[in-house]
Amino acid sequence: GRGGATPALGQSAAGGVEALVAALRARDAQPALRWAEWEEEDEREELPATEGAGELQLVAVDAEADCRARGTATAVAASAARAAKRARRERDSATGSAKRALACALHRLHVLQMLSGADARADPAEARSQAMAYVRARLSPSAARGVEGYAREVRSLMGASVWAGRLEQSPYDVDLQMSDENWQQAERLLARLFCAERGMGGAPPLATAVAAGAAALPQLLKLGDVQEARGETCGWAVPLRDGAELPVEVDLPLRFRFRSAFVCPVSREAATRSNPPVLLPCGHVLGKLTVQKLLARSQHSKCPYCPTDFAEMACMELVI
Repeated sequence: GRGGATPALGQSAAGGVEALVAALRARDAQPALRWAEWEEEDEREELPATEGAGELQLVAVDAEADCRARGTATAVAASAARAAKRARRERDSATGSAKRALACALHRLHVLQMLSGADARADPAEARSQAMAYVRARLSPSAARGVEGYAREVRSLMGASVWAGRLEQSPYDVDLQMSDENWQQAERLLARLFCAERGMGGAPPLATAVAAGAAALPQLLKLGDVQEARGETCGWAVPLRDGAELPVEVDLPLRFRFRSAFVCPVSREAATRSNPPVLLPCGHVLGKLTVQKLLARSQHSKCPYCPTDFAEMACMELVI
């Protein structure tokens, strides 16, 4: 079936995208088409109330309103889930549109390959028949449903089929569509969409790490010069332990940011695994270490930003 092999790809994202790209490089568009046209039913299920609670930026307004109206952390969590659900729908809509465009381009490359190969030159009538059968089976149903781009593609390929075995003589601009550059563009788009759908960067992890390090290096070198002038040991030159932070904040470009970030407004410390953001009953969010300091002398304390009392049991850790 259409989605028979696709679920297995999700079990090994790196191996899955490599296999799909390798197939495109071998001029086989079908594996990538099965992935691009496969619709996972589970993606349309409702999000659980706790999922997406870390979408702090999206939830700020809704969380504040719910908190004031109901005064419970549960209301904020529900608002967070709704905001995360809206964000997911918007992301899925954009990704789905790009996947449909990719599928349309892959269908075009596959049909043009059928019309221009050695078999097509040897028997143009048979190649034309097979190409039209493919168009009717794979593109016409989408065109009938009004999927963007498919009707135009069907008309273009129908005209190109007249020139089976001699596409270079066609008045249609098919010689450009059959260039290696178009296959390479399909490879790049496939890799980007596949990784984006799974929350991965489009570039290999090692290349991303090297590029991020190169972007941060000028600031670190400047820090080293300052420390050397003061006679201090250059802290960043010492290997960092797991979870440790650099001694200076490095502002990386947006392309290196793959998840939400949170900085405690009281301590000005970035959230880490040992210091996650904590949601107070009033709707404000602080770092865990800050909350622990506030509750160090008593089981109750006041929010630094409003006079609301809170206890440790009423606080909720957020995942970002």
